[in-house]
Amino acid sequence: MTPILLGLIAHIIGDFWLQSDNIIVLKRKGQFKGYFLHWLYIFLPVFALFLFFNLKIAIFFAFSLSLLHILVDICKTFIKNKFNLDSPLSKLYLFLIDQIIHVLLIIILYETIFPADFAFATQRIDLLKNSISTHKILLYIFMYSLATLPSSFLISKILNLVNSNFKNYTKTTVTKYLGIIERILIMTLFAFDIYTIIVAIIMAKTYVRYKYYSDNNFLNYFLIGTLSSSFLAIIYGITIKYSSIIVNLFRYI
Repeated sequence: MTPILLGLIAHIIGDFWLQSDNIIVLKRKGQFKGYFLHWLYIFLPVFALFLFFNLKIAIFFAFSLSLLHILVDICKTFIKNKFNLDSPLSKLYLFLIDQIIHVLLIIILYETIFPADFAFATQRIDLLKNSISTHKILLYIFMYSLATLPSSFLISKILNLVNSNFKNYTKTTVTKYLGIIERILIMTLFAFDIYTIIVAIIMAKTYVRYKYYSDNNFLNYFLIGTLSSSFLAIIYGITIKYSSIIVNLFRYI
């Protein structure tokens, strides 16, 4: 399970945190520079995290995963341009399928590349031998990472799918990061059964936006965005709350 979680964390770093809007534009245009930079930003975090095992695993896994990642992105861009898949529904499907394929690639590579080396190296990086295991620490990191930009991308595509008028309410950098902070707070509070503060956060957010409720489009935008963000945060909070059970279920992975 440790290599898979490390791969997922590295994927979030490379595919969301390090991939700038400029790189996305270059990739859409099919320019080599965009794909090369994206490949590099996938390779580096995978390589850095897998150095926990050994240099051979880090180099081979990082190169294999980053190369396959770029091939998937090239195919996605080709299909999108070939069939003119620019509708909100098509973009949502492409995003979800793309992410599912990347996750499956991490699992498949783990199962096929150096399984014996992984098993041996995993024993050497058992960070804590008491109540908190390495798997739980990595699961926490993964869930909190998932609450950041990956969730923001998913919510924005859901909003565009529900109503194209929502594109008029473009998120600023400040509102984007406020949404991330809100999800992190809600998932943490839910994990520790502090539900009253969750209600207070949502009520405070509702009060601040009150003056805009005369605009029906904005009201729908606000409700759908808030409910989607809160739902994801609660799912992440449940995962953290029951992390011990989840780790035990997947301890043989």
